[in-house]
Amino acid sequence: MVFGLRIVGEFGGLIAIPVVVFVLLGRWLDGRWGTKPWMTIAGFVVAALVSGLMVWRRTKDVASEYQRLIDEKGIPSKKNSE
Repeated sequence: MVFGLRIVGEFGGLIAIPVVVFVLLGRWLDGRWGTKPWMTIAGFVVAALVSGLMVWRRTKDVASEYQRLIDEKGIPSKKNSE
């Protein structure tokens, strides 16, 4: 259960932090350059791409870690039963 909660919190941060940072940066650039709302939209798109890449990479790591835990505890899984 702790493993699952850690993943939820970690993935939440991986998604939320880039969105907040890049959207705020976009709003600041919009105010500075008078391009409202284009830099905010661009910031959100960049944040979505960055978040997606970070989640994808972290998912691969978590899958490996989860498989290692299963192997250590001797829990049967589809991969082990093949």
